[in-house]
Amino acid sequence: AALQAALASLGPAAGNADADLKTLARLAAPAGRAAAEDGAADGDALSSYVAGLRADLAGDPQRAAERLAHALAGHGDACRAAGEYVSALRALKVRPPAEIFAPLRAENGGCVNLPRR
Repeated sequence: AALQAALASLGPAAGNADADLKTLARLAAPAGRAAAEDGAADGDALSSYVAGLRADLAGDPQRAAERLAHALAGHGDACRAAGEYVSALRALKVRPPAEIFAPLRAENGGCVNLPRR
């Protein structure tokens, strides 16, 4: 509800001008959970991030890691997605493949959640 209110206060022009805001508005709608899963299945990085966070909050680190692996670049929260991904893998006692972070390193080499090489 808070996300819906914040997005509404920005107005439709903001959502139309920014792909992440447009996706967040779709995900914040009442059918947002299904939209996140559908978007994640379609390869949408921001939807994958939201689906991964939801899985993590539901106590499912395996699903969280699966979804977050597709959220490591191409949206405004990619750096945070990397931290969540590493955390989910840590819970599973699995190390992330180093090459998975290459797109994020190219986009945001200063991301504090990137593992050291």
